[in-house]
Amino acid sequence: MTFVSWILLIFAVLLTGILLITTGLYGKKYKPYILPLRSDEYLTKPLLPYGLFLLDLIWRGHPGEYGKKLLRKTGFIYGLDYAPYYYQIHMAGKLVYMTVFEIILCFFGIVAKSEPLFLALLILCPAILFFLCDRVLDEIGEKRLQEIRKDFPDFVGKITLLMGAGLNVRQTFEKIGSDSLKDSPLYAEIKRTVSELQSGKSEIECYQTFAERIRIPEGNRLIGIIIQNIRIGGAAMLRELESLSGECLAVRKNNAYRLAEEAQAKLIFPMILMFIAVLLTVMTPAILSMRGLI
Repeated sequence: MTFVSWILLIFAVLLTGILLITTGLYGKKYKPYILPLRSDEYLTKPLLPYGLFLLDLIWRGHPGEYGKKLLRKTGFIYGLDYAPYYYQIHMAGKLVYMTVFEIILCFFGIVAKSEPLFLALLILCPAILFFLCDRVLDEIGEKRLQEIRKDFPDFVGKITLLMGAGLNVRQTFEKIGSDSLKDSPLYAEIKRTVSELQSGKSEIECYQTFAERIRIPEGNRLIGIIIQNIRIGGAAMLRELESLSGECLAVRKNNAYRLAEEAQAKLIFPMILMFIAVLLTVMTPAILSMRGLI
């Protein structure tokens, strides 16, 4: 083994020892903190005590602009009340991934005997991986947004129907929240709004925070119509709701077309690979036969 290989080996062993020892020492301390997490969603859960320990050492409670951006993402996905918790879990998970990747990279460098290249990768790859991990939050957030947009036209339709039958806004939310059996982000936020209303929170404030949590333009417009009705009344409210319902259906239809086109585009590359595989399977015996190999 070369001198650089020995350095890589020592570095890998030290990192592995620190990772395992820290996880063992602080496992009990952080166990209640990570207990609510699902193991199938958080693959790093067994090693999270290590990440949380490092985070406690380096984090001083001031996330900065980058941290605030992540807090907005976790707030949208998990709710504003739980945003700091999931922000810390996300950051701790990134530290775990970076450490494990460094260890694997060291052993690959020893086996491949490409020391200069792997020394450079030891510096660059963790930094790249640190930001790539944020793609997980982007994908979860986009999925949540699509589910909200999919259910929103039905929600507006129910509001229009119930208010047309004589119910006020609060009664409409309570009726939709109690009757809904669907487990989706939008209906979870509706039930949360109903709980806030029943706790004595201001009606207008509840509807405004509801719009902030679902983060879609149609939601802002709906809440704008509702608040205007509460403050100054308006005979044209049902007509505006019917118009909004039609626009939401059109938006859902356009989103369905767009997602279908994206799905077709994603299938092109696998289809090309399958075509090449079939072509090779068919042509290989013929070529070997022509050359007298079979």
